[in-house]
Formats: sequence, structure tokens, C-alpha cells
Amino acid sequence: MNPQSQGVVFKETKSAQGALSLDLAVVVGEDGLLLGYWAPAVKVGGVIVEASEVHIQLPDGRRAEAKLLAAKPELSLALFQVPLDGLGPVTFRDEPVRVGESVTVLTAVRDKKGSPRIIERSGKVTALYPRGWEGRKAWQIEMSTPLKGGGGPVLDARGRVVGMMMGDRQPPDKRQGTGLPYRSYAISVALLRPLLEGAASGQRPAGSEEI
Repeated sequence: MNPQSQGVVFKETKSAQGALSLDLAVVVGEDGLLLGYWAPAVKVGGVIVEASEVHIQLPDGRRAEAKLLAAKPELSLALFQVPLDGLGPVTFRDEPVRVGESVTVLTAVRDKKGSPRIIERSGKVTALYPRGWEGRKAWQIEMSTPLKGGGGPVLDARGRVVGMMMGDRQPPDKRQGTGLPYRSYAISVALLRPLLEGAASGQRPAGSEEI
């Protein structure tokens, strides 16, 4: 397991119907501040359901309900706070990624017993979208194997967070056995700065929505 995953936690989103989606959040403050994916509704088993509760689980098994502090709807990301101690923040990299750079994507899945675990997928940055992809500045990662489970952070070779996953898409002509890469997309750290700086200052970030 990548040492950087020590600053990564499991995030479960529960709907009013009781269904759960699983992904990852990253620790951005020792006082329980987290950054992770957020949407007012989640897709569970192919069905769109309204999100109602968010629970955090640490790799050591501790769990707690998280409070949503502020959200950036255009990024589908939010700041959370959880009443758990002993959380060590991840390290973010300020330098932009480069085309051709190797990265590691962390995602969350459940094993056969239903317990969450973190898996890693290696990939390479193959395109940058300075003018936006689906309305957002992002970059493309290509991998030889598909992502499984809910998304999470993207790490560089030194284990620093360089972005957060925002979506997954296969090429239109993807066929099993062709060897074509799988494509995923990430939001750069530069776009996360307003939320991160708001967390550091204790202020609600400008342009965010209070939850």
C-alpha cells in the first residue's frame, strides 16, 4: 500500500432509502477536515437516489458521521469535518502535472466480506484540458486496466496528491481484447486551492455553497 494512503479515508454516502456509495476522501487538516466527492444525489446500482448522510471510516476501523461544511458544485467536491483524532493530512503538490507523467489512482472497493479496501491503479497523463472538459479544467489519465469502485486522489511518484478523480470513460471504440487504454479524468490541485485555503484559514471558501 502506498504510504500516502495513510492520509486517505473511506467515505460512505447514504441515501434516505438506505443505499450506500463508497469512495475516498483525503485528510486536509489535523482537526478532522476532509476533502472529497460530493453530489446532492448519488448513483447506486444504476439508480439515482438523494444523499442524506456521509460517514467516514478510517483504515483502522474507526467510524463517525461527517458534517458537510462547504461545497463547490461545479467541481463536485466538498469540505467535510469528522470528530476523529489522529488524522494526518496528505501532502499536495503545487507543480502542475505534465503530459507523459506517471501517476497512481486510488479507489475504494468492497471485498467479498463487504469490508472497504483501497486499491491502486497505475496510469499516465496523456492530455491536458486547460479550456475545460465537461466545463471543468482537467487532465486525462490512460490505464491498461479499468478503474473499479469509487474514486479518490491521484498521486505522483513521490506520493503527493496532484488531483482528484472526477469521472471515468472508455473510448467509444473500446472492445475487449484490443489492448486500448481505459481513460479517466482528474481535477488538478490548482482548482482545489480555494477549498484548501478556506480550510487552512477556517473561512468558508469564496464561491462555495454552505451546507
